[in-house]
Amino acid sequence: MYIFILSVFSIFFLLVGCTPSTQKSENSSFSLSAMNLIKEVGIRETEDIRIARVRLANFTHDTIFILDSPSGNLKLYSHSGNPYAVLFQRGVSPKELSQPIAIAITDNSLVIPDAAVSAIKIFNKKGENTNYVFLEDVKAFTSDGNIFYLSDSLFLSSFSFKYGFAQTPVITVSDKTGKTLARLGKYPDDYYAFSKDSYPMLESRYFDIRNNYLIAITFVSSPAIQFVSMDNKIQKMFPFQEKRERYISKERLSKPNASFEEMLKISFIEMYNYAIFFVNDSTVIRAFNQKTEESYQKRSFVLRKNFLEAYSTSGDFLGELPLPGYLHAVRGDTLLIEESDEPDNRRFGLYHLVWTKNNVANQ
Repeated sequence: MYIFILSVFSIFFLLVGCTPSTQKSENSSFSLSAMNLIKEVGIRETEDIRIARVRLANFTHDTIFILDSPSGNLKLYSHSGNPYAVLFQRGVSPKELSQPIAIAITDNSLVIPDAAVSAIKIFNKKGENTNYVFLEDVKAFTSDGNIFYLSDSLFLSSFSFKYGFAQTPVITVSDKTGKTLARLGKYPDDYYAFSKDSYPMLESRYFDIRNNYLIAITFVSSPAIQFVSMDNKIQKMFPFQEKRERYISKERLSKPNASFEEMLKISFIEMYNYAIFFVNDSTVIRAFNQKTEESYQKRSFVLRKNFLEAYSTSGDFLGELPLPGYLHAVRGDTLLIEESDEPDNRRFGLYHLVWTKNNVANQ
């Protein structure tokens, strides 16, 4: 039951100092035109430090963080590609990781959900465990979704829930003990046109938050983008129905009982959203991809056809570009893209987005 409690959000603003952004969206006068390579980073692997699989990656001005899910650890690399630290080891204790699925990096903490124990593990920057939290609303989560930890006091999570589509909130807001404070957002109408059993992936969703206030949400198999604020005063859904067949094709709709082989062929013509990021107060970019035979056979997201779309928070489409790999993280106009996931030839690229000012009449 999606209930918003005003008294709870008075606590939110005391805890995180949330204030709505008053900046107007003027980005419809700009369009996304190109990406420029800043630097390629070849990831150096040694006999002692090898990557089983990059689950997620993030970056700061001097470090690339690689969450290696099968190995149960977090590997830290310089921007020259040299490893300089490995945090954690595989296991189920509070100080270990078994199935890490996401990471939030704050000034003081590393926050990592571990799906094997359905718990949020909080570590300091040295990798020492400082807390172990079970989310009240999400007692058992799967491998989809992401998490934010605001001011070391509030969790925002969007994990897929093992116990039923209809009861799954889009965004769950929890305090540092795991208690649910609020649920934000809703699913696009087109999600409910499909069987809950046949298409469990439809509940997957990803989000980003700007200034601890405005949240952007994308859904894996829908063209829709949703914006919702922490105080629930802003609730905007842009369905982009003209793009619906890119995600839910006519072939899928006409074959509700298709065989696995038929569904596999259909999946090669459909798009899948996997990330959304703010680049400034009024602009978001969304990453999506399309399976290929090679990417399916090798189980590689990097080998899929990857693309990028840009939108204003007013719902204006600002352009689309192909990506040279899998987009992991964004800081301002700088992107971290995984370009190769071949062992001993792993490579990331740092790219800068280029925007072009449009000629708008009566501007």
